[in-house]
Amino acid sequence: MSISTESSPFIITKQSKGYFYEFKWLFKNAIPLVISYLLQNSLQSVGILNAGHLGAHELASATLGSMFVTISGFSVATGATLALDTLCSQSFTSSADKTLVGLHVQRCLAFMSMLYIPIVCLWWNAEEIFRLLRQDPVVAHLAGVYVRWMILAAPAFALFEALKKMMQAQGLFHAPTLVLFLGTPINILLNYVLVWHLLGFQGVAIASCITYWIIVALMVLYIRYCGGHQVWPRWSTRHAFSHWRPMIQLAIPGILLICTEAWAYEIIALGASWIDTPNLGAQSIILTSITALYTLAFGVGIAGANRVGNLLGAQCPNQARTAARATLCVGALIGLVNSLGLYVSRDRWAYLFTNDAEVAQLVAQAIPWVGIFVLSDNLAGVADGVLNGMGRQHVGAWCNLGAYYFCALPIGFWLCFRKGWDLVGLWSALAGALIVACIVTVVIVLISDWQQEVELAKERNRKERNMMDNKFPKSTEDGLPNYGTTYGNQVTPMQKEIQMTQQQQQQQTTSQYPGVVGGTPSEFKGIQGYDTQGNPIIPPFIAQRHQIEERLGATCKRDGGYHDLRMHLILTSLFFAILIVPYCCGYRGRRVVND
Repeated sequence: MSISTESSPFIITKQSKGYFYEFKWLFKNAIPLVISYLLQNSLQSVGILNAGHLGAHELASATLGSMFVTISGFSVATGATLALDTLCSQSFTSSADKTLVGLHVQRCLAFMSMLYIPIVCLWWNAEEIFRLLRQDPVVAHLAGVYVRWMILAAPAFALFEALKKMMQAQGLFHAPTLVLFLGTPINILLNYVLVWHLLGFQGVAIASCITYWIIVALMVLYIRYCGGHQVWPRWSTRHAFSHWRPMIQLAIPGILLICTEAWAYEIIALGASWIDTPNLGAQSIILTSITALYTLAFGVGIAGANRVGNLLGAQCPNQARTAARATLCVGALIGLVNSLGLYVSRDRWAYLFTNDAEVAQLVAQAIPWVGIFVLSDNLAGVADGVLNGMGRQHVGAWCNLGAYYFCALPIGFWLCFRKGWDLVGLWSALAGALIVACIVTVVIVLISDWQQEVELAKERNRKERNMMDNKFPKSTEDGLPNYGTTYGNQVTPMQKEIQMTQQQQQQQTTSQYPGVVGGTPSEFKGIQGYDTQGNPIIPPFIAQRHQIEERLGATCKRDGGYHDLRMHLILTSLFFAILIVPYCCGYRGRRVVND
């Protein structure tokens, strides 16, 4: 079995490759992911930096608003798109109809559009929430203004995340990086113009909104003209709003996986603020450090997820096992280097961020535990990526939930406030809990039955194809094409030759005999007879309908992709304005292959 396209660098064969090949593949494809991660994080950081030069209240407001937007909205969208790590990567290599990839993206966007409604309600009342949390009135007001403007950015963020997953499933990891390379200087320019010359503090949020929509537009242009549109099907409401259960079963655990960790960090920061100001400053330095040190592990985890998912979809269990173990080895190496580097420089690390000796001493005291946390967090993050490629997001979600909320936070607050360990108590509890979570996720990856994972991937895609064939048949009774026809361009040369011959015959017959369409008896029903050339004569209204479809096809090509993508963006914007109560399907962690 061999899979390769002009727009995709993935070449998957049944021939097994060794660990060296997987190491090389991971490092090659993780680098653009790391760069895109850093560039995307800089979009909001630039705004906070500009707000900091406006004044102390503006800096606090932008920081508070950015934190609130991230943990209550952006984290939800990021977690929901983790379902695409499984569905898109496996369907891209398991099915000849590559448009299943785009169909999964459409369903995920429809699902996120429903989640958008409660998020809008929450963000619109952010100022009141901040006041209830006893924030400074000026800070609460400015942060509320920031969050309200970011309501316009949330749909763009969700669209970009989904399109990014679609490109990654095809192996086009460099596409989001290129788009963000173009978007980052635009963001800097917008902040300079809007903040310093036109709007002041409001320009921080407005610049972010405009930037997110610009990078979405750039991504659409890249997909249309540089590659990746082949997997995008025509928009169909029936397709996009049906067969949601597999997607929801992966999206909800993905949301829990991302949000539980993000929320835990904010709770730790809140606990540090209750100690004293120096401990809060030390906590900020530590959190910034572990976020920066996680970037490379993040890239390896995303690359590993798509690699494992592609191999499972291609029915290569042995190679998938090799790729998973290679990914774990790389994650362990990254975590070890990061933790050792942090430990060796513990006495000087804090001075990269501050000149306060007391804060630097607090950071140095906590770094031994932080180093253990970094090692465990890097390895666990990479293992979670592999599990995402397998469709086992629930494992990471349950591990995070148990590690943070049943172990780390209760024990950490007890050590911090009852035993007087302060920041060391918080991070020692976090380190111990993450060690357990890391061991659980790594062991589950190592003992996985990869042949069963292949069967699960086959069953997942088989159900998708069966649903499409049953609900949307390939042809109607009058023989006209329907949505069940293949959207993509994955046809053999012989099939292309047959189709071209049939089209030429139809054009000749239609021009010579109005109301007559060339074809075979198996293609059309209700044949009234045959003409002098032996072509079947069908009812005039059917011939007229066929001619109308031909004219429509000349202006709206089915395999173009761009028209459908543009229409989908318009429809998605409308969905964001509709209040729909989502139907949440419960997930019980059952992984049984049906006979």
